[in-house]
Amino acid sequence: MLIVNTKKRHFKSKKESALSDALIMLVLMAGAVLLFVVMCISRRANIAEELRGLQIYDPAVLIFLFMAIYAVFSVIKHFIYKMNVRTILEKGTKWQGTITGTTTNVLPGRPSGSKWYIYTVSDENGRTVQTDRYISDHVDKFRLKICTVYEYKNRFYFTDFL
Repeated sequence: MLIVNTKKRHFKSKKESALSDALIMLVLMAGAVLLFVVMCISRRANIAEELRGLQIYDPAVLIFLFMAIYAVFSVIKHFIYKMNVRTILEKGTKWQGTITGTTTNVLPGRPSGSKWYIYTVSDENGRTVQTDRYISDHVDKFRLKICTVYEYKNRFYFTDFL
């Protein structure tokens, strides 16, 4: 008996993960604030005085500022991406694409296990487009062959992988 995969799947691309990145930064920042408060309490120091004593060039302050800027940037990037996706879904044309290949890129400066996967998708006329980057090779893992593609002004959104 042949079992056919009929469950449509949507996988988050790297662009769709920007909000998760911001959330991770906010959790790390909350941990840093909690650590600062605990250290002040353990030394019986006045938190307000300790904050006034911090200088902008202190490494801890610079790291905290970087994390805050990164979190804000990630949230803005996420909402811009979501607005673009909404436009593509509302105004774009929908077509069924055939997944014809996978390109694997190793992230520079990272361990060999850190990879991006970009899928090549073709339409019935033979035109090919590439998906966004994915962190996991979903096509190989789930033996996926087709997906739904939304296209608007040469921008694409990929979903409903089968």
